[in-house]
Amino acid sequence: MASNCLSARRYKCKTAAERIISDAVFEKLGGEDDLSDLVKITFDPNGNVAALTADQRKINSLRSLLSDAVNDGIDSLGGEYVGISAGTLTGISMLYGTGHTLNFRIEPKGNAETRLTGSFKSAGINQTIHSIILEVRAEISPMMPGFTETVDISYDILLSESVIVGSVPENYSYIILDSENMSELANIDI
Repeated sequence: MASNCLSARRYKCKTAAERIISDAVFEKLGGEDDLSDLVKITFDPNGNVAALTADQRKINSLRSLLSDAVNDGIDSLGGEYVGISAGTLTGISMLYGTGHTLNFRIEPKGNAETRLTGSFKSAGINQTIHSIILEVRAEISPMMPGFTETVDISYDILLSESVIVGSVPENYSYIILDSENMSELANIDI
């Protein structure tokens, strides 16, 4: 019964925290759909992408704004109660969601850590996807008589994604070799 109680509480805590974090972030963004000004694309004279330059001031400002919003949201979890039915605590699947609801309080532990990250991912021969992601890490504790534990929350929110299209190369090869066959490639005459 204890492991079912812990897993149900962990699930309820995570979903409540993710909802609060998501709401806080999107409330602060205020419906701003375009975060493309965080990264400036520079083109060469031929119109090809030459560089991407991050606006550090805007990125740091956004990170600070979102960090405050997430921590305010996590702090608001302190007064929130989440209920689990007695049937769910038994661990018998037929009884899930039945019986009296037992409420427990969620308490934040410390501050949430936020980090903005950028990544580049290949999307084909001449395409690259650039993403800006807000990573949120926090700890909360579901409190119920006789039980204490810490639940780690790890939640990523995609803030921006751009597809960068380059020119199509005249030739393209993609060779995958294991370490045994690497020496064979070195002996090929081209």
